[in-house]
Amino acid sequence: MKPKVYVPYSKARNLMKDGDVLCFMGTRWWSRLISYFTNSLYTHVAMASWSNGSTKSNLECLQFHAATGGAAVNLSSVLRDDPRDIDVYRIALPYNKIEFNPDTLKTKVVKVNPKLKDITNTMRGLTGIPYSTKQLFRMVMFYIPFVRLFMKLPHMMDDDAPIHTNNLVCSTSVSYSFYKNGVDLVMNKSNENTAPGDIGRSPLLNYLFTLEDDTQHGEEVMPSSEVTK
Repeated sequence: MKPKVYVPYSKARNLMKDGDVLCFMGTRWWSRLISYFTNSLYTHVAMASWSNGSTKSNLECLQFHAATGGAAVNLSSVLRDDPRDIDVYRIALPYNKIEFNPDTLKTKVVKVNPKLKDITNTMRGLTGIPYSTKQLFRMVMFYIPFVRLFMKLPHMMDDDAPIHTNNLVCSTSVSYSFYKNGVDLVMNKSNENTAPGDIGRSPLLNYLFTLEDDTQHGEEVMPSSEVTK
């Protein structure tokens, strides 16, 4: 992991773009459990989005939280209320990938360049859906060595395995939103079983900086815009 670069939120706010991935490092007991099982310091992920695409609008945190399910909340309020470090990652677009045609036995280079707003709109469309504790339990089981012997590993490693929107947790919702727009953040792992640490290790994401909370020092928090499905 790269050395952290802390940037005050008041300065970082206008540097943020739609689709920036927010990786949280937790310290509470359940966060330590997630870290232990997934071998990562990241225990929660979300996505940044400007409410109407302009830096003059609300900067929101689109996330799946155990208490609220899918929701869009002010990022400034998340910073004030959540003691966890929030690392900001960004995908570099466009990028190229190689596809193989089994009929012609030839390869071709394909440019991937989705609109970031389409990705955040997909995530925003998941607001109001309950958090799936059942899926969280299944994901934890994947990391327990003996239990893992009885699980369907080929399905869990299938990039194209279908995901049901009633089986979403924080990391699977982010993975799903990118995948629906042509970006597979985590290769050889189904979206339904993608953990926060998998997102943080994605070779497509680049660490930018870590948000530092200075919202208690005079910054006005704009009310979150009402989100409709």
